[in-house]
Amino acid sequence: MLNALIVWWKEQIRDLIPASLRIPQQNWRRTLVVVVNNSPATTADFFLLGRGREIPLGRHDLLSAALRETLQRLSIHRRIPVVLRVQPDLFLDRTTVVPCIAERDLQRVIGYDLDRLTPFQPEEVFWTCLITKRDPTRNRLHVRVNLVPRCRVQPVLDALQNLGVVPTQIEVNGGTEPVHAIRLNDGQAKPGWLGARATTYALAGCAVLATVAIALPFILQSVTGANLDRQIGGMKPQVAEAEGLRKKIAARVTMSEALATARGQVGAPLQYIALLTDILPDDTYLTTISLKQRKLAVSGHSAAAARLIGAMAANPLIHDPAFTAPVTRDETNGGEAFSIRAELG
Repeated sequence: MLNALIVWWKEQIRDLIPASLRIPQQNWRRTLVVVVNNSPATTADFFLLGRGREIPLGRHDLLSAALRETLQRLSIHRRIPVVLRVQPDLFLDRTTVVPCIAERDLQRVIGYDLDRLTPFQPEEVFWTCLITKRDPTRNRLHVRVNLVPRCRVQPVLDALQNLGVVPTQIEVNGGTEPVHAIRLNDGQAKPGWLGARATTYALAGCAVLATVAIALPFILQSVTGANLDRQIGGMKPQVAEAEGLRKKIAARVTMSEALATARGQVGAPLQYIALLTDILPDDTYLTTISLKQRKLAVSGHSAAAARLIGAMAANPLIHDPAFTAPVTRDETNGGEAFSIRAELG
């Protein structure tokens, strides 16, 4: 059953290829070709076909011992395909039209109608059928039926079978048009290279393919996950370095903000010292400076301490300057000792 299905599928695929592009099957492996002559029916011409060329083996009597020796030298027992070629006058063809639905089981449909198309019953001929045209608008299939009368080739088949040679198909010899070969599927064909275990092997192969189809998504997912984990592991040092840099930047930003906040609360001491240096006259020097929460307190000596209040009040950054103690005269060094407090802006 499985072998017949595979053969049918191969034939259908081959028929879809234009004849000019088809590679003859004989080009793929060695094939023994037996050409039947109309007269006498007990003789045939033998050729060995391989690599695109035919090697003539001569004409032999099908009952001769010389032919048996020749076939033994060819190692026919190694399942070399055998093709039987008949003359064009034995290869008959008919055309018929069937509904498109008949394509599902075309062989059986044509077999039921074979006695109407030809003067033969299905068991009296070797035959095959081929779809030549599809007419979907009319829901029709044009089919060509090729057949060979069994009585004309059966003696040759029997003689070849006695020699251990079993043809797998019948072809026309020297035809001008490509003709669909008639496969011999009535039990005479040789078993496939897997033999009787072909079905078992096919079922085992299907089971393996089904298992692979089920497991493949999980395997691919596992492989993808492993690759992602490996990539993530390789990126961990870079991520750690980036995280460390981010923390350092955040710490620096926080420190800068804290310094700015503190500077806003207490001011910039060096700036205020520079400011006092510019405001106070050259005959004035400071002995103490105190700055706390923008509260400035200074003390020192000056030739004229009274003028210091006006000089400091004239600057917009200094507010409400005032003496915190009476100005006293320094008899030792000369000048006046003072203590002043003020608000810094």
